[in-house]
Amino acid sequence: MMKYRIDRKTPDYITLNMNDFLHSFSIDTLLEEGLEEETFKMANDIREFECQIKQCVYEFKIRKDSVLGRYLVENDGKNGIADYTDYISYHSVCEAYLISSFQNDAKMTNKLLTLLQQQCSGFKEELLKDFPRYEEALDFILENNDFEKYRIQVNHQEGKNSEEPFVAFEDGEWTIKTFGEEQKRILKNKEVPYEED
Repeated sequence: MMKYRIDRKTPDYITLNMNDFLHSFSIDTLLEEGLEEETFKMANDIREFECQIKQCVYEFKIRKDSVLGRYLVENDGKNGIADYTDYISYHSVCEAYLISSFQNDAKMTNKLLTLLQQQCSGFKEELLKDFPRYEEALDFILENNDFEKYRIQVNHQEGKNSEEPFVAFEDGEWTIKTFGEEQKRILKNKEVPYEED
């Protein structure tokens, strides 16, 4: 199954797991699905380019308005494609609990402890059926689900960009960006994988 999500901090991008992508979009699958030529080309470019850059890309983003991005959004719930934007894993509940504890937010920590003890996981909409008064806590989890990133932001020196960079595939190139600001371009067919701009 091809899972994607739209992160709240980068709403113009779709986030994909590289292993899911490579498994779901094999060349045979792409041909069988009869994708439009542009969509097929972008998916194939990502597959080929990832093999050439000689470094592991665990997660990457594509623009939501790209041909492949539009294909994924339009086929949500079909062709083995699922939008996991509002999915809450048990791991993300644990991470959110650590963050709220670190923030000394006793009220939120208490609510998260209940979800933690119940070993909750699922889509927000489903979880609200069992926990109707926990919408605020579920939103907190969706926005705060990585304690390590949170810790780095808290400990980061003032005056420096504390936002987490992300890997994006745009216009046939891999780039490392920080919320719209390009930082490094990952070069194709070169021995050195990064180049400072």
